[in-house]
Amino acid sequence: EDTMEERKITGLVPLKELPNLVRALGYYPSEEECANMIAEVYYANFTETGETCDTIDLDTFIKLYINHKPVFGTSKAEIAEAFDSIGKGSHMSWAKLVELLKEKGEVMTEDDLKNIMKALLGKGAEDEINPTEIMTAEKFSDKILGFDEDVEEEKDLDIGLDETGVTGLSLAV
Repeated sequence: EDTMEERKITGLVPLKELPNLVRALGYYPSEEECANMIAEVYYANFTETGETCDTIDLDTFIKLYINHKPVFGTSKAEIAEAFDSIGKGSHMSWAKLVELLKEKGEVMTEDDLKNIMKALLGKGAEDEINPTEIMTAEKFSDKILGFDEDVEEEKDLDIGLDETGVTGLSLAV
């Protein structure tokens, strides 16, 4: 940026950037969920003031994020259930899966799908998938989404005093 003018820092972000913000934090809402979050902020004060809001501040963003992000991540079982709901059975060719992703539910364009695959697999890797390759929910979870293991990890939070009387915090995974 080549300017001598002083920057004006407002602490506000345009509402249209909300989907990018939540995705940067690892929450990938559908387009419908994004539209709902934007509408929630846009019309937050409308009944009281008659005005809409086209920006979001940090406090409002944190509240919105906490209220909308699922508490638990997506499991392999949920992927399998979703996989079964879009197809006829638990396996199908990669070409059929791509066709269904472009036609069912929240429709994806060819460019959307290529961008998603590039983000998940890296540049050029999406071309390495054979269209006739049979895809199962487990294979999709492991190969495309990058899930490590089928084992659900249990997390224990331990807050206590050590022998010196200092409060300690440990997280066991």
